[in-house]
Amino acid sequence: MPKIKDLPFYERPREKAQRFGIDKVSDAELLAIIIGSGTKGFSALEIAHQIIKENNGLYKSSLVGLEEYQNHKGISLAIATKIAAVFELAKRTNLVNLSNDENSKDTQEFILEKYRIEIASLQQEILVIVFLDKKKRIIKEKKLYVGTNNGSLISTREIIKELFISNASFFYLLHNHPNGTPYPSDDDIKATVEILKMTKDIGIDMIDHFIISSEFCYSFKETRCI
Repeated sequence: MPKIKDLPFYERPREKAQRFGIDKVSDAELLAIIIGSGTKGFSALEIAHQIIKENNGLYKSSLVGLEEYQNHKGISLAIATKIAAVFELAKRTNLVNLSNDENSKDTQEFILEKYRIEIASLQQEILVIVFLDKKKRIIKEKKLYVGTNNGSLISTREIIKELFISNASFFYLLHNHPNGTPYPSDDDIKATVEILKMTKDIGIDMIDHFIISSEFCYSFKETRCI
């Protein structure tokens, strides 16, 4: 891969964006612009390509922590923080766009795709709650519990507490199974029915509860478990 300084002036990431528009540069070129400058032996563009390649794409690159960015030569803590900040802005922009879109189907597809990538392959069970307002627009998302690889217990009390704090009218629950099986246990069903009843009694509706795996998402609503 040629060094940035060896590229024609109009093919360098920053100059290319300025001349042709920011939407005309590649993912790696965008990341290289954020990185700014490289280090001895590695240009910013080469470092960007390495980050994206090692994380199997731009989206998964946005999920890693500061330490993982710093594992690459030329990435200081300051630059790693800048990269993380840009990715976080992108995530929040997605949430804002969905919050202004009353199409609940699009919102649900976004939630499922996001957490299929984030939690499906984890070796610990994690429970996520997504809070929505009266118009079913996303207010926020929160990971409520991280269990062990032996499983976790869903805390109805904590869910209700978080729903009150967020002033939510609707919510989704999502959790993964470390063993890879996307089907509910008896405890999952019992807890979900309990949560559904208690939240409905206080005027907050659970839209659905999903068990997330890499290839399949189990819906309690579609299977008439709730």
